[in-house]
Amino acid sequence: MTDKATGQPMLLVTVVATSPALQTGGGQVSEFTDASGQYFISSLPPGQYSLLFVYGEAKTRRENVTVRLGATIQVNATIDTSQTATIVVVKERPPTVDQDSIK
Repeated sequence: MTDKATGQPMLLVTVVATSPALQTGGGQVSEFTDASGQYFISSLPPGQYSLLFVYGEAKTRRENVTVRLGATIQVNATIDTSQTATIVVVKERPPTVDQDSIK
């Protein structure tokens, strides 16, 4: 998953796979991209899938993705981030633990 304008990998893009082959989860499963723009959705039953990539307001779809038994497939996509509002990622620090405290 890359940014269309910069070609850079995109973190935290939501990837949603939908198919009638999925009997649970309402017919869909989702995953986020990592810092290198990669995502992994494992244990999908064979069938035809639609992949939706979502980042803020921007969306890209890939239709008719065929998943075969025991096969690994790669589906690449780009998103035009100029369509998005400002995205803020909040990373909190864990609280400091005082090892000498007996409370």
